[in-house]
Amino acid sequence: MSGSGDQDLLALAEKADRAAMVAQGQIAKQYWQGIAKEYRARAAGELNPGRAAIAIAESAGVSLGSSQSLRGLKDLEQPSEAKWYRLYLKDRGGETVGRADFETSDDADPLIIAKIVLHACSDVACGYELWAKDKFVDSSTEPLGPTDLQENHRKIIADMEIGLRDSAWLVARSRKLLEEIEKLTGG
Repeated sequence: MSGSGDQDLLALAEKADRAAMVAQGQIAKQYWQGIAKEYRARAAGELNPGRAAIAIAESAGVSLGSSQSLRGLKDLEQPSEAKWYRLYLKDRGGETVGRADFETSDDADPLIIAKIVLHACSDVACGYELWAKDKFVDSSTEPLGPTDLQENHRKIIADMEIGLRDSAWLVARSRKLLEEIEKLTGG
């Protein structure tokens, strides 16, 4: 990344630092400090997603518990066919009201997944931006309604929607999101 991209990441790091200063509770403070550290590492070109995730979890005092959990984070360090994406849900003013990360191995999947998640939150979010690392992939205000989903899509979408519901983002207040989770998970 160069010039303005680095400056953007450093500006995001400063915002995360400010969030850490006003965060209530030690875990929230450590979380925001970890996010700031991640943005600074990205700006410096030093980010290793697996190590960053482990460091953030450990700094927040989160027990990684089973070897399965730790293996999942360490797998991020290894190159793979799958790609990681970050979805930003936006309101009418362009402000971010939700964020979710996911992994998929098919290049067509992220667009379908993003549009379905947007549909699930469309009472709060009216658009999205999709990124693969620091590369912009797509933005849209067109949701994709319920469709026949492949099982791998269903799991990714359910995990993302549950994560959004349980998050501190504004989108967690979405009534439609709750309904879509219930439909998707069957209960």
